[in-house]
Amino acid sequence: MHWQIGDAGRPCGMTDLTMAEFDRVDIRAGTIVDVQPFPEARKPALKLWIDFGPTLGVRRSSAQVTVHYEPASLIGPQPIQVIGSPIARRSSARLSSEALAAT
Repeated sequence: MHWQIGDAGRPCGMTDLTMAEFDRVDIRAGTIVDVQPFPEARKPALKLWIDFGPTLGVRRSSAQVTVHYEPASLIGPQPIQVIGSPIARRSSARLSSEALAAT
């Protein structure tokens, strides 16, 4: 089961999660396997390809970290990501994101 916006009658990110809601959040570590510039983004960002293993495969995301990291330095780390949440599955004409960084 995946976490949905509006569970318990409130939008995600607005209040704390109950333990039951948190239990439904799919949080995984993946390995960043590719990083590319994202010049068409509204704010400076990088496109990330994160490998979550054979079950989920490679998912795309983006990060506004250009001030702090060179693209090549991000290949290899294992960020924690939220998978399957409607917020994680945001898309635009620029990039369809399939994971959301858990910070």
